[in-house]
Amino acid sequence: DSHKPQSIFAFLPTELKSGLPFLVNADFILNASRESIQFDRKWNQWLRDCIAPVWIEAFKAALALEEHRMEAYSFIPFKNNNYDNFFEPIPEAIFAGISDSPVVWTFDGEFSKPGNVRLTDKKFRALIGEGKRPVQMKMTPLVHPT
Repeated sequence: DSHKPQSIFAFLPTELKSGLPFLVNADFILNASRESIQFDRKWNQWLRDCIAPVWIEAFKAALALEEHRMEAYSFIPFKNNNYDNFFEPIPEAIFAGISDSPVVWTFDGEFSKPGNVRLTDKKFRALIGEGKRPVQMKMTPLVHPT
C-alpha cells in the first residue's frame, strides 16, 4: 500500500519508518543493531538530500507513461503527514522541485504547472461538458477528471 509509511532500507529493512508514501533504499550507515540509521552522519544526510531530486525524476518519467500516470500521483508526499524528523525536509523539497514544472494532467490532456490549474468536481465538469468552454476557462486549465 503506497499510502502507509514505508520502512527505510539499507539493502535490508530497518525498523525506521520514514513517513513517506514510497520506499527508500539507500546505502545508509546504520547503527550497530541495524534498526535505524545514524542521523548525524554527513553521508546519511547527503543521501537523504538526494531523495527529492531522484523522486522528481522518477515522478516525471511515470507521468510520461499513460498506464502509470494516475498511480504516480499517489506517491506524492503531503506536508501534513507524520514524517520522521530526519526525513521531514523531503516533502517540501519535492514540492519546491515540481511547483514550477508542468506535472498536472489537465482536462485537455496536456500538462500544466500546479499553480496554473484549477480542481473542479464532477458536477461542474458535467455542467460545462466536454465541448467548447468559455475563453476565460481556457486560460485556466482544469485538472484531468480521472
